[in-house]
Amino acid sequence: MSISDNIRKARTGAGLSQEQAAIAVGVGVQTIYSWEAGIRQPNYLNALRLERVYGVSHTEFLRSLTPVAQ
Repeated sequence: MSISDNIRKARTGAGLSQEQAAIAVGVGVQTIYSWEAGIRQPNYLNALRLERVYGVSHTEFLRSLTPVAQ
């Protein structure tokens, strides 16, 4: 599963629309869309906000955002 899929899964699991998530995190809807589409990734501060809003653990969420070195 890709990072963008994990972000989308966490949002839908929290029962939020992209608009509701954007308001709660303090970013625009386009930003939420770009994270979920794999165009961009959230910075550390926004990742922390997503964790809080989506109700996911810090360790699990950051693990999904960190590319695995090969």
